[in-house]
Amino acid sequence: MLVVAVLALVAAFGCVDVSTARPGLAAAPESGTDVPLRAGKRVSGCTANFLVHKNGTSMNLAAGHCGGVGAAASLGSTNLGTVSVNTFSTGTDAAAFTVAGGASLTPSVFVSANLVRPVVGQANVVVGDRVCMRGASSGTEVCGTVRSVGVTLTYLNTTVSGLARVKLDGGPLIGGDSGAPVYKVGADGSAYAAGIAVLSDGTFTMISAALSATGTTLATKGGAGAQLPPPPAAAPDPPASPTQAVLTAAATAMTVTSAYGSPNDAASLGLPATATVTTDAGEKKLPVTWDPYATGYDLDVATEQTFTYHGLVQLPDDLANPANLPLDIEATVTVLAARALDAPGTDVAPLPPATAPTPPAADRSLPVALAASAVALVLTCAVCGAIIMRRRGLL
Repeated sequence: MLVVAVLALVAAFGCVDVSTARPGLAAAPESGTDVPLRAGKRVSGCTANFLVHKNGTSMNLAAGHCGGVGAAASLGSTNLGTVSVNTFSTGTDAAAFTVAGGASLTPSVFVSANLVRPVVGQANVVVGDRVCMRGASSGTEVCGTVRSVGVTLTYLNTTVSGLARVKLDGGPLIGGDSGAPVYKVGADGSAYAAGIAVLSDGTFTMISAALSATGTTLATKGGAGAQLPPPPAAAPDPPASPTQAVLTAAATAMTVTSAYGSPNDAASLGLPATATVTTDAGEKKLPVTWDPYATGYDLDVATEQTFTYHGLVQLPDDLANPANLPLDIEATVTVLAARALDAPGTDVAPLPPATAPTPPAADRSLPVALAASAVALVLTCAVCGAIIMRRRGLL
């Protein structure tokens, strides 16, 4: 079986259900765990990607980190075949398993029991494009905006390239969504293949990189393989005015250290409100909009935690970005461990029992003096009495 993805991937975000807005795409009710094989269904603990061909053989793409060559792929109780190509170790998070003969194959995306999107072409995305993805664990379609392309990252001790990053409309993806199909939705509700979801924040392997690395060709409805028509060309930006600076280098990643118990929001964790970029006129501080909540931060954990926050640098009107440099920024946040008295369940040693102070030694000089005086007085009285009585003739 394909190894369950180590990374947490796609989460349910409550995107708009377009099943009623896209007539003609609804299919007979079907499950996400049985045939026919479609992108978005669960395959051996991960999510099936797009149907492809290689040298006349039907194959299906998957996330490379889900399983190595020879791993079995199954859809429910149906054996689909085995992984025959995996390019994760060589720097592209992609794989392809050969589909066993007789399996039901349909170049489409399973969105829900009553909504299927036919795959009609390929979309090579650029910054600003809107894409959607459907993970088997999340069980819903989630969308977002592409904020950088051609990205290289290191995870699972492997440096991976050919990635694109997305600002999702909600929280992160979840475990089992690895391999989720990433696509652009056409005006008629059809899908144009854009990539393979590989990381929890929406990062995906671009379809062009996946096809090139695995040596496969995208299968489409009718075999047309059409490219998604580009959006209408925008009017060119007017030349920069003499007073308008030009962005020459994007903001770099930063590190932040926060105290134990800090609330899970950017301000409380101490993330700065600005980031420094480089322009042709020197460095400039620009405002940053951070994602509201951190991924993977657990307030109930008393040990030190490190996680990543994502933000977007806001470009002012007086700063041009003709090179289309990425405006996203990452902050690595470390929340320190709890102190001993703050840690849940920590036993605090009791204070030693209080003891009464030793009273000072008594001063015996006064009682001795008083006793001596009393004896002297008694003796004096006895002598006086004897004299008096003798004088009276009593002795």
